[in-house]
Amino acid sequence: MVLSIEFKHRIPQGTSFSTRTGAIYSQSRFLTAGRHDVTVEIWTAPPGELGKRDGSTVVEKDWREKMVCVAVATQMALTMGAASNTKRGKARSDDEVKGKL
Repeated sequence: MVLSIEFKHRIPQGTSFSTRTGAIYSQSRFLTAGRHDVTVEIWTAPPGELGKRDGSTVVEKDWREKMVCVAVATQMALTMGAASNTKRGKARSDDEVKGKL
């Protein structure tokens, strides 16, 4: 497994961004031979409490242009079948019996 995190930008101070809400974009894909790639982007969100039950949130129309990408994380994982682990375990136990370890 490989995990990489890049911090792109500090969260700007002031009231132009929400202090309690962020935006996350995620993309995931499976490739051949058990490889799984994931990319996640973390963005600032517009000011206000998004998702209020009473619907009273007022958001500026150009909020998307003001968003800032805070961090990008990528992960690659390799999925292997259980047979590969049991094969290694069997070989190791055979070596222990023969006194090779």
